[in-house]
Amino acid sequence: MAHLYEEFDSLQHASERVLPPVFPSEEHLESSFPMSDRPLYTLLKRSSSVDNIESAMNAGQDFIGQDLCDHYAFRQGKVDWQIWITVGEAPLPRKLVITNRADEARPQSVSYIAWNLKPTFKDTVFKFTPPKDARAIGIRPLDTK
Repeated sequence: MAHLYEEFDSLQHASERVLPPVFPSEEHLESSFPMSDRPLYTLLKRSSSVDNIESAMNAGQDFIGQDLCDHYAFRQGKVDWQIWITVGEAPLPRKLVITNRADEARPQSVSYIAWNLKPTFKDTVFKFTPPKDARAIGIRPLDTK
């Protein structure tokens, strides 16, 4: 049984390793994602079709910081977007550039992404302790019979 605490999220039990779905809906999680205000996020959501990509190209390789990256460029509607992905065992995005072609000034949004692949956390980071005035509210599955 999960519990809700007043003014807090629900507490739910999960297995040791929980992998979220790719691009879950923000409405479902009632939360926002980093860079979710960027056009690339919208382009990559499952609801967006790759059929809408008008052109794509491998633009070569370049260094982002110390990492050699493959550079890809895409055109989709009024937006051009580029992504640099690290070459090797950890192919992670390192840079995103979004260009709004609907605006004559062609404004760009540039995001650099740094990854920590070996983070360390104390167990207390993942332990929820409700405030002393919180009241647990039981939640049970909906009876569909």
